[in-house]
Amino acid sequence: MVYADSDKALILSCLPRFSIEDKREILRLSLNHLDDGEFPQDSGIYKDAVIEKLYHEICREVPAFRRSIVPFDVLRPLFVQPDKGNGRILKQDGAFILTRLSNDGLEEQTKLEIMNCVYLKVKEKNKILWELGKLGMNEATLFPEMEHMADYLKSGI
Repeated sequence: MVYADSDKALILSCLPRFSIEDKREILRLSLNHLDDGEFPQDSGIYKDAVIEKLYHEICREVPAFRRSIVPFDVLRPLFVQPDKGNGRILKQDGAFILTRLSNDGLEEQTKLEIMNCVYLKVKEKNKILWELGKLGMNEATLFPEMEHMADYLKSGI
């Protein structure tokens, strides 16, 4: 498990910004340079343009990131311990997973299609919210910021 601000988590969190073709190329290069332990550089610049592009994406988040992208870090999924300074994260009490690159874009495309196609029609919203409230799940407990607590108290649920 790593912390959310670790270099390994940062590298994986930048990958969704890339096209499927670029991700395939990063995957190919990672596998090719796995035994080397690093991506090849020439005069302080990565030889492969897509790895240099990944480096610049990382630097957009952390300008002081040093040129140390390790191929294994791109291939391995991570369990990430979130920042405990965030009250919402503390209430939700859990870690999350950053996934590695997949061998093809099918898995990623399927996830996007599922996320875009799930709709719920709820006829008895207030009854469901009331039942969840009896279990201690409400806007105030899930979102501990002041405005959410106030909204929950005003709602009377």
